[in-house]
Formats: sequence, structure tokens, C-alpha cells
Amino acid sequence: PRCMVACCAKRLDNDNDWCARCGRLACSRCLEFHVTEYSALNPNQLQSICFECVTQIIDVMGDTGTEGQVRAFISNVRLRRYNDSLTQRAIELQDYQVKMNAKAQFGPGLLELREEIRRMERAKDEMQVQSQGADAGSQNSFRSIAECEEVCAVLTRHYNDLMERGCPEQDEEGQIRYIAAISAITDRLERAQLTLLEMRSRPSEVRSSGSRNTVSCFDGIDGGDSFDNLESICEQLRMQYIDLRRSEVPADEFSQIAHIEAISEVSARLEDAERKLVESRSNRTSTERIDLEDPVILDAIGVRDNEWPLPFDLSYPTARMENQLDLLRGALAQQLGVSQQKYDDEYRQRRQVLTERHNRLANEMRHIQGA
Repeated sequence: PRCMVACCAKRLDNDNDWCARCGRLACSRCLEFHVTEYSALNPNQLQSICFECVTQIIDVMGDTGTEGQVRAFISNVRLRRYNDSLTQRAIELQDYQVKMNAKAQFGPGLLELREEIRRMERAKDEMQVQSQGADAGSQNSFRSIAECEEVCAVLTRHYNDLMERGCPEQDEEGQIRYIAAISAITDRLERAQLTLLEMRSRPSEVRSSGSRNTVSCFDGIDGGDSFDNLESICEQLRMQYIDLRRSEVPADEFSQIAHIEAISEVSARLEDAERKLVESRSNRTSTERIDLEDPVILDAIGVRDNEWPLPFDLSYPTARMENQLDLLRGALAQQLGVSQQKYDDEYRQRRQVLTERHNRLANEMRHIQGA
């Protein structure tokens, strides 16, 4: 069921009651007005009436004297504040729906572009490691432990590839080249592993464990992050965790330790983000959750049940009710273009940033290949 006040149309969830005047079902927000005249048995007991009944009452109230003052207060203060809250809520709901539509339209393309950038970053890192492999024996050639770990991982993969390929059986020159390649890779790998061990043993070394693919913005998740931002962080951390679990475990001991530590680090960040997401969900009011999960609430605004029997010879809607509904619809129509432009610009800017990053990586990879 929905609130039967046309400007509201909120889906009800145990926060509703019947209007003591028109008998219609309404939400607690629309029943915040109270009167005493309609209870003959208990004249001092407050009765809740709906927003539209209040608008009908002030239409028949006098303009002068005390009654005129009360009418002016209700109309200019209470009803205006109520109308503003309904309008603001409807605008927020419309903005949320526009945002979801923009996400459905542009989100998959951005996600595909991000994945392509991640693949290019991994390829670029491997190219850099290969170009630095000849200097792997020098401890000063590594800027961090993470870089040395990556060199070890790449050299290990090259060694495993050579071992799987096997030595040529009938080609004597090929056998010589194969043995020389195995010896060179083994020597470089041993020197890189010794360098890594020395760097880890130094207490002054700032350790950057894990993979370079770990997103730095997840190092600390601010407790004030928005609900949508936390959802995005959790989604990306889950993808990163899955990638690490699916990746092949390195053969050498040092790279295995780095791989396990990277998984543990991402897992801890994901757990922290999911905990904050649960807290953020619980902090949202029940009304906000119900409204955001109601995709047709905007279409329901303005719909009336004309078959509902009204007492006291009441006839709804009145001219004032229709005017309030027109003002609400006008505010929504005015804000719709603003919301659409806002999210179109936001996703266009995101795509521009990712495209520039993609092009920069492509240029850097061409430069490395040329070198």
C-alpha cells in the first residue's frame, strides 16, 4: 500500500495510520497534523489528520481575527515547511533515479576501460622489469621492495617458461643458447632474490608489500565516505581480491610470501570497507531505504483513488491541492534537466580521465619498447 496523499505516494512500511477526518491511509509524515474537534467522546484527545484535510480546513476558515491568524500560520509556516520537505524528497529520489540510469548507461563502458588500463599497467610493469633485469644484481637499481619483488616474479616466470620449453635435442647451437639462457636467468634471479632478502632485513627500508596493482586510494578508508563511494570501493576491492586469488602462485619462496601478503592486505581492506558499508546502511533511516528501493514512487505521485468514499461530503482534490501538486511537478521537471546534465558531465569527465591515462600508458609502453 501507498500513502493516499497525492503529493506523497510513499510506500508504507509499518509507519502508517488512518486519517481521523477522511479515513484514508497515510504515512506518519503526512499525519503530523493534529486536531481535537473531531472526537466528541474525547474532546481533549488529539486526533491525527492528513495533510490534504488540513488544506481543505484552511480553505473554509475565516480571514480575520484569531481564526485568520491561525489560518495564516498554518498556511505560511506548517504547510510551507511540509511542502518543502515533500518537494526536496521527490527531487532527491528523482536525482537518485537519474544517477542509476546514468550508471547503467555509462558504467559498463568505464568498467571495460578500467580493466584495459589495469592490463596495460601490468604489461608495462613487466616490460620495465625486463628492461631492468640486466641490473638486477645491484641493490641500488631497485627503488622499493615492491619493485624488487616484481623483478623476482618476472624472472621466475621466464625461468619456468624455459624449463617447460625444454632443451633442443638435435640442434647443438640451440642447446648451447638454451644452456646459456638458463644460466643467465638463474644468475639474475639469484642476485635479485639476495637483493630482496637484504632489503627486507634492513629496518630503515620502507616496505611496500603486495602488488603494484593494489589501488593506493584504498590504503585508508575514511569513516566519512559516502554510501555510494563505499559501495564502489567494496566492488573494486572484491575484483582485486578475485584477481589475486586466480593468479598463479609464484614458484620461488620470496615471491610466494609477497603474493600471500598481497592477498592478506586486500582481504583486510575489503573487510574494513564492508564493515563501514554495513554501518552506513544501518545509519540510513528506514524512510530513506524504502524510498530509494521504490523505483515507481515518482510515477505514483499524483495518483488518486477516486473510488474511496469520503465522509462529511468532502470532495477531493480541491483547487489548493491541485495547485500544490502542480508546484511539485514543476519543481521536478525543472530539476530533471539539471540532474541529467550533472551526471552526464560526471561520467564524461571520468571517461576523459581514463582515456588520457590509457593514452599515456600506451605512449610509455611504446617508449619502453623503443628503448
